[in-house]
Amino acid sequence: WMDAVLDRYFEEVLTQRQTQRDGIFSWEEIQRLRMEHRARRRDASMELLGIIMFDAWYHRYIDKQRGSLQTLGVHSQCSKSP
Repeated sequence: WMDAVLDRYFEEVLTQRQTQRDGIFSWEEIQRLRMEHRARRRDASMELLGIIMFDAWYHRYIDKQRGSLQTLGVHSQCSKSP
């Protein structure tokens, strides 16, 4: 489920446009991490999850324009048993 959540977040919430607007993360670096993770060349789940958690925190407490985790319903998906 983690790969699906990671991909969905980067495709729907932390998009290239949003990344460039925020100016915090490098879109190219995020894509490199995603590619390496998907290809199983490297377990980048901790890095990608860290980016997601920072992004969610940032937009909840600093830039309140969007509530990223609630948008995707990630809380409900994370609470489901495997």
